[in-house]
Amino acid sequence: MLHLSETEIRFLVETVAIGRRDYDHVVNLVRDKEDLLEPMLEDPKLVQRLFQSEETFVRVSPHFLFTVLLARVRRELEKEAYILEMDFKGKRVPVFEAPSVAEMLSDKQTRDYLADMLSSFARTNSGVIYWKERGTWHRRRFSDIDMDDMIELARISDPEIRPAL
Repeated sequence: MLHLSETEIRFLVETVAIGRRDYDHVVNLVRDKEDLLEPMLEDPKLVQRLFQSEETFVRVSPHFLFTVLLARVRRELEKEAYILEMDFKGKRVPVFEAPSVAEMLSDKQTRDYLADMLSSFARTNSGVIYWKERGTWHRRRFSDIDMDDMIELARISDPEIRPAL
């Protein structure tokens, strides 16, 4: 499910619904309607506006930015037969995986996962967690930028929530 803030929805509507001026009404219509918001996130005008001015980065979250950019990459890769990659010597080599990558990026869960992962480098999460192990309570501060912390957090977490971590 999309988790867009009111500011991001407004930014999206102002950018994509250029033929309208009743933005408050449109925001109310599209809020919580993923089937309407998803196509709006793929509008090319969105990427253009995001890079017009640095102040736009204050209005959107890193997750929103990466979601929009991943949608753009998917659209561009759908038109390509190959991707040019650099080898270890700096030589450009064609890799014929563009359709596979585009297909992978078509999966919403994969896109959300990648947007979460990429945005985690822009904004770190930390906090203190308490847990009971072998009858004793433990306390530890965790940061999602510290791999040892994340390994320990995965170890002490219930198996159902480990993939999210």
